[in-house]
Amino acid sequence: MNSRSNLPILVDLALSARLERVEGLANSRFVEARKRVNSESRAEWMAVAGAFAMFDGVDSPCTQTFGLGVGGPVSLSDLEKIEAFFQSRS
Repeated sequence: MNSRSNLPILVDLALSARLERVEGLANSRFVEARKRVNSESRAEWMAVAGAFAMFDGVDSPCTQTFGLGVGGPVSLSDLEKIEAFFQSRS
């Protein structure tokens, strides 16, 4: 129960993971569409550690990760892959 309102808490880790996955999938499709529409675009995404890392431009709100750490621990190697992905795109 939520102590402030006495209503049951309806969000748990499983739901959070599902929401992050759906948002990651939707944004990965957006990034793919951006690349098809503009072949000069550097838009790209990758899956790592059960998460999505995507790049759609330096100022794009899609440039981020989705689900990172929600599905379990993230290794140093996973973080290095994600870091290299973003660093290679400035």
